[in-house]
Amino acid sequence: MIINSITMKNFQCYYGEHEDNKFEFTDGLNLIIGNNGAGKSKFYDAFYWVLNDKIFLSDTRKFISTREYKDKLISDRAKREISIGSTESAEVTLIATSATTADVVGKEYKITRIYKDLKTGKNKWAGEEEEIRSSLMIDERKSMRWVPVVPARHDDILDRIINPQIKPYMWFQGEQVDGLLDLGDSSTLSTVVNLISNIKQYDGLIELTEKGSKKAIDDLRKAQLRQTKDKAKADDLNRNITNYTKKIESVDSEIKSTEKNISTARENIDQLVNSLADAEVRTENKSNLLRLQKQIDDDTKALEVKQNGLHKKMFTDLWVLKNAKPAYSDYVTKYAEYHEKHLHLVNSSKSKVVLLPINIPQPMHVNNMLRDEQCFVCGRDAKKGTDEYGHIKSLLSRDPEEEGDLFTNDCSGFFQRINDNAHDHNKFIDSVGDSISNEYKKINQLQNRISEATSEVKNINDNFHNLLEDETSENVARSFRIHNNNKSKYESKLHADKTELDNLQAKLTQADADLKGLVDGQIDQEKLNADRIYKALLDIAKKTRSSVFSNLIIELQESANELFSSMTIDNNSITGSIKLKSSGENHYIPVIVDSEGIEMSSSNDSNIVLVKLSLIMAIIKSKGKSANNYTLISDAPTSKMAREYSFGFYSTLSDKFTQSIVTTYDFNEEKDWDQLKKFNIGKAYHLESVYEGGDRNDRSDLKILSREIV
Repeated sequence: MIINSITMKNFQCYYGEHEDNKFEFTDGLNLIIGNNGAGKSKFYDAFYWVLNDKIFLSDTRKFISTREYKDKLISDRAKREISIGSTESAEVTLIATSATTADVVGKEYKITRIYKDLKTGKNKWAGEEEEIRSSLMIDERKSMRWVPVVPARHDDILDRIINPQIKPYMWFQGEQVDGLLDLGDSSTLSTVVNLISNIKQYDGLIELTEKGSKKAIDDLRKAQLRQTKDKAKADDLNRNITNYTKKIESVDSEIKSTEKNISTARENIDQLVNSLADAEVRTENKSNLLRLQKQIDDDTKALEVKQNGLHKKMFTDLWVLKNAKPAYSDYVTKYAEYHEKHLHLVNSSKSKVVLLPINIPQPMHVNNMLRDEQCFVCGRDAKKGTDEYGHIKSLLSRDPEEEGDLFTNDCSGFFQRINDNAHDHNKFIDSVGDSISNEYKKINQLQNRISEATSEVKNINDNFHNLLEDETSENVARSFRIHNNNKSKYESKLHADKTELDNLQAKLTQADADLKGLVDGQIDQEKLNADRIYKALLDIAKKTRSSVFSNLIIELQESANELFSSMTIDNNSITGSIKLKSSGENHYIPVIVDSEGIEMSSSNDSNIVLVKLSLIMAIIKSKGKSANNYTLISDAPTSKMAREYSFGFYSTLSDKFTQSIVTTYDFNEEKDWDQLKKFNIGKAYHLESVYEGGDRNDRSDLKILSREIV
């Protein structure tokens, strides 16, 4: 829905009746402008409270319910003026209209939330002693009058005003941006893709084919057990397969749980770090921590690949031949002796001495020598008509003579093939030592990099801990230490679980192959086909899901970069572009890269905030018609941005979204109001805090004055 207006009565710092605190909105960018302390955040609170019955606390950065916040909802000035024994209320009314389409006429709704409390003493209220809840009323405009909506429909209407799925990305405070998109959490974008797409349908398809594949495997295994030539061994293998399968499921579940625990620990650490007052130190340390953690993750994966590939290199890189030189030399000598004796015996039994075996050289090479009239072995000419030419030609017409019972077992061909293979591999033997040494050198380098980065991470975490001890309570510092220890513990467990999973899968594959090798007889073709087809279907479902997911990531990246480019177009500094970098299966991390695709480090706060805002806006645009049907509401999203970035954000927001409502201290001076004409402006209001008694420390004297300037 599009929001038409909001009014407040004695809501926090907005003292007075609804008509005193009325704000109307239209399509385009609607701005609420004011200095610090002018009521911008409380204005945002009004939107959130009327729909969600919660208030955001800036000091703890958490939402709390009305029954916890209690009489603090009511204006201090109104509470001072009311007499003991009287009731005062805080009220917010929001009017919104659903979109009109070709098939549906838009509907207008009025949502009102009221909190009432009884003053029982000078500074005492009944809500302090008993639980008082707010009341919600929703009316629908029908025939020029407001008609109450039954409570059973309330939730549905509230969800239509702002879709719960995308609410975190459309209604947020500037200081919440870090929590919305954690650039260090690889699961963040997976959650987002699930939100903006129908990817869950593919998960359902995978689940369906997995069930079919499991049944087909079970049926085939039962058939194999009935057809086995060694029942005892087959039963033993079947028990092992069952155990391996159960353990794999258990370990896989453990891995998912551990990954979630790591994500939670990182989120808790990030929240504590964000509470540090020293923004410069915090940003620098966080940036270094993210860079080092990414380096550790990448190097750990590279190390696992190299360590797991060592046994393969025994054959792919011929490491198995490292000490084969003496054996090769002995074989060559013995084969030469054998070949000479063998050839002597063969020639002794024939009418014509044969120095070369039949088809050596191969007929193709003999014909090439005749064509070029040259011997390819010695390099001498063999002109047509000469004895040399005739000798080469005679090699083509040789017929093998019967050797009779000359040899009981003639292994000459077998020994010759061994000799040929040995000759081919001999040239690699001398380099095997260097190959092994280089591989272990790379492994040592990775281990050293991981060790050094881990040490740096520890130093940064120690620094965070010391800063937290200096700035906050010991409880907060202790919490940081606990969450950091948890993260390290879970990361170690994840590595161990993945190693165990690889081992179990290898054992399962081998056991399956061994069971298949015991089959004696024909297996029902229907069962073989079912197993083959379901495995193929499962593979297709997983690959399709992966392909769809990858395409969604690409679309999200392109959309985010379009928005990012639009917002930074007037900035002359190097801003880079957004790349959603894969960090594992279906896990991506947003990074900033330069024109050559090289990752940029130590980006400033403004750049990082813009990256996150670009992704948030891309998420909304990706969710169907959300950018057209819902209002984006944000409190001070540009607080960390320079002028060019702020203007770029406002311009892009006003162009890409039907309606947005943003609070800001940009344009606070009247001389800046002409700048608003650069944007697709709806309404703009200027807020001013007034203390009629002159005491700026007396909140009970506070009143917010609003003035429409556009």
